[in-house]
Amino acid sequence: MGEMTQSLEISGVLVNENADSIPCKLVHVSEKGYLEIYTLDPVALGSRFQLVIQTPKIRTGLKVTSVRELGDSYHVEALPEESAMSIKAKIVEQKVRGFLK
Repeated sequence: MGEMTQSLEISGVLVNENADSIPCKLVHVSEKGYLEIYTLDPVALGSRFQLVIQTPKIRTGLKVTSVRELGDSYHVEALPEESAMSIKAKIVEQKVRGFLK
């Protein structure tokens, strides 16, 4: 079975050690275990954040491993403390519940 290429658009926030919140969208969970996130604000390579998403309930530490500027937004890759497979499972479970209602 190939990688799920369907793009996600799950809104959340990145919270830094100063408790500053940066709105973000989780757009992809890669097979290599990275999360792909879009933000409107720049984030520093190597910085650490808490990713907080309400639905599905995700709260995990992240380390930023790549940042690319895309016009007025930023494409960020980050390695989560929680396993990417666990995060992907929560997303799939939420989608299934959404379809069953």
